[in-house]
Amino acid sequence: MLDDLARIAARTAMVAAAKYLIAQRHLDPTIHWNDAVVCQCIRANIEIRLPKALADARQALDANMAQTARDTFMAEMALAGIDGAKEAMNA
Repeated sequence: MLDDLARIAARTAMVAAAKYLIAQRHLDPTIHWNDAVVCQCIRANIEIRLPKALADARQALDANMAQTARDTFMAEMALAGIDGAKEAMNA
């Protein structure tokens, strides 16, 4: 189960980062980034946000709000991806 959660976190963050970068390139075609740096920044942001995401999800589960737990976790991981993409673009 923990492996599944890690995969979900990584996939959610990567998809959000990719969508953010695509949107930024659409606005400014001269924008460039290094994929390895993007991955490092996303990983760092996941590590920062993961404890809060898990605590918030646990709180929702304790209140019998499974969908809210899932949505909260996914939103936090999407924000980690977006923040990671922003950092990578400024690196």
